[in-house]
This record gives sequence, structure tokens and C-alpha cells, in this order.
Amino acid sequence: MPQSKHQTLPRHSVYALCSTLLISSLFMLFPVYSTAAEDYPTDKTTSESLNTDARVWIKPTLSVAVSPQVNIDITPRSDGAFQTGTTSLNIATNSRNGFKIFLNGADTTALTSSNGQNTIPSLTASATPDSFLPNSWGYNISTHTVDNSSTYHPIPDTATTIVDTSTSNATNSYNLTFGVKADTSLPSGDYTNTVVISVVANPNEAIDLNDLTYMQDMRTEYCTATTEETSKVLTDYRDGKRYSVFRAKDGACWMQSNLALSLSTDMVLTPNDSDVLANWSPTSNTRTALSTNNDPNGQESWTYNNDNYYYQFNAATAGTGSTTTEANTSAPSSICPRGWKLPLGGNDATLNGSFAKLKLTYGSPNANFFVAAPFYMARNGIIRSGKHIGQGGDGVFTSSTVPNATQNYGLDLGSTGVTTATQYNRQDGLNIRCVVR
Repeated sequence: MPQSKHQTLPRHSVYALCSTLLISSLFMLFPVYSTAAEDYPTDKTTSESLNTDARVWIKPTLSVAVSPQVNIDITPRSDGAFQTGTTSLNIATNSRNGFKIFLNGADTTALTSSNGQNTIPSLTASATPDSFLPNSWGYNISTHTVDNSSTYHPIPDTATTIVDTSTSNATNSYNLTFGVKADTSLPSGDYTNTVVISVVANPNEAIDLNDLTYMQDMRTEYCTATTEETSKVLTDYRDGKRYSVFRAKDGACWMQSNLALSLSTDMVLTPNDSDVLANWSPTSNTRTALSTNNDPNGQESWTYNNDNYYYQFNAATAGTGSTTTEANTSAPSSICPRGWKLPLGGNDATLNGSFAKLKLTYGSPNANFFVAAPFYMARNGIIRSGKHIGQGGDGVFTSSTVPNATQNYGLDLGSTGVTTATQYNRQDGLNIRCVVR
């Protein structure tokens, strides 16, 4: 949500402040590969062509501009004098579904004198200049200039929608006008207030998985509305990597390949792009060579064995695994994209997004079932004590659930069967499959 900023007003002023949400536009062009045509003698007619996809992904943006203050000077009359002050509010967004403008008084809805002893209350009902009650104020927002027939509205005490657009790529300019009526019963002086204006881009409406572009667009309701076995390739806009995902028979949506996010001490995962409750930065970079870290609260990760990614439990859970110690509880965060989570571990098959429910839904098949389509859960083994073990024999995928303070549950695709509550040391490096649950 946008952050609201407050500040003290200059004298003789009514203050309108814009709280802006600005998401910079990023462009990433996926690599395009081609081969140059060979030079053939003139009597040759052989030719060859290749096709490639060029994709550009653009993040939604919103820009807002507003004058920092509105000054209104009034010479009161016994029957009341009406005066206005206007600021221009300019908004632009590339959102497909427009934006909303919210307005509210920061601490109060009244204009307060500099000595704090007198106020000009907000209107209690909408009014035109002729029907304004003496010693009251209100606002009007319009794309036109106000006149004597314009309607002014009460200042709300909580963020209230005053404009809601649905136009794609909307660019709008508004006149935000404050009207005040004062009579001679009001003591002279400076009367001020802070008005908070928030602008939020409307989310793109989606029906099901087919309507999505980014991993971060996913929501539980979109997954639920998707036909079983439907798959789609989505982009993780943290690094531009693409993942095939699908709606499984258990009602959840699963990644069909392992998460391959390279961690760095320079990166910050935020609730806007990742499954974290608060901003989080890794303490270790993803390594390209095996190393030993036997700290159960370590945050090591490795890319190894044909670019497979392995994560210690506290790295997979974005640092929250170290405080998840009670049996059969789950870490609250993960490095999965926003909208996705680590699967639940253990043997409770009633839990949505759990390995146990997935196994039960598909009739408790053998491990080879999950290694094949549509899951493609390869037996990549694990990283333990600086060694890569179990390749070809075990496919191991981490969950967010723990049996105790030093281990976590994982899905194990062994040579003899599928287990959903196998206990692994938290310092072991396991693969990750994210799920919408």
C-alpha cells in the first residue's frame, strides 16, 4: 500500500498532500538466438530458417504529481464568505484496470487554528456554495473547473475512495478544490489541516491461470478456477526466470520445475515480490561450488549438478526457519514468489498444499509417478556436509513444516516409495517446489 506522509502546514493554508505509489518500469528482453545463413554458390537453392520468441515484460507503474499545498485567504462577512483553493492532481498508470484515489484528513477532519482553540468543521453533507453552512469546509474533485453549481463533499476521517477509474493506460488530470465558508463569528487566524491523498493502481483482473503473466500474479482463487491439468509458463519478475506451473488434481497449483533463485547479500526480498512478511536480505550468496555449513540455522544455498538449486532450511524460509521450533508448525515466510509458498510437510493429508494430500489425491503412487510428467520431480539428491549425495536415488523437496527444533520435513522420492514426512537436518540443502495453497 502507498505510504502516507504528513508535515506541518504553512500559515494561511489548507494542505493537500499526495501519497504516491511509484513502481519503476523494468524492461527485460529475453535472449534471442539466431544463426547466420551460410553462403551458397549461386546454383544452390537450399536455405534454412529458425524461429525464436522475443518477450518483453513490463511491470505496472503509477506516477502521481500534486502541488504541496493549497492556500485560501478569506475576508469573512456577517452572512458568510465563500472562497476556494485548487491544486492540480496528475496521475498516469499503465495498469490495464486504472486506479483509485483515496482521501482523508490525517488526524482530524476539521481545520484547526494555530492556537488550537478554534476549528472550522468539515461539512456533514454534500453542499453547493449557496448551501454551505457558515464556518465549514469541504472538497470537490473534478476534471473541470468548479463553479457556483459545483458540489463539495465532507472530509472523511478514514481513507475513502473519491475516484475509481477502469480505463487501461489511464492518464488523468484532476482539479482538487477545497471550499471554505466563514462568517464574522469565527476568530481571525491561521486554520490548517493535513489531507492525505493516496493513489493505488487497480489490480489486473484475472479469471484463471491462463490470464496470468507473472508468478507474482498468482492467487488461490485463480488456481481454484483453473481446469485440472492446465499448465502455463509464468515469469518470476525478480530475475526474469520462467517456470511452467499447473493445476493439479489436489486443487493446488504446483511448479513443474525447481525454484532457481540465486540469493545474494545485495538483494532485498519484499512482500511485493516474495512470500515474506517483511523485507529480508540473505546472509549468504548462492555458491557455485560445494561448501560445508553445519549450522542448522545457516542460510547457505548452492547451484550444482547441472544448475540445480539447493537451499538450507533457513534460507528456503527467508530466515524464519530459525524461530520455527515447535513440532508440526510451519515457517511463515519463504523465498517463493509472492502468492506462492513452500508446501506443507508431514502426514496430514487434509491440508491444502501439502505433500501428503498430493500423494493421497493421486492414489499413493510410487516415486516414479512423480518423477514423470506432469510433476518432473527429478532425483537430484541433496547437499550434506559439503558433499552431493543421493543423486539418481532420491528426489528430495523441502517443506515449511518442522518435526522439532533441528530438522524439517521433506518429500522423499526414493527407490522404494514416496514419503512425505522424512526428517532432514536443517543444514542439508534440498530442492524447492513452490505451491499455491
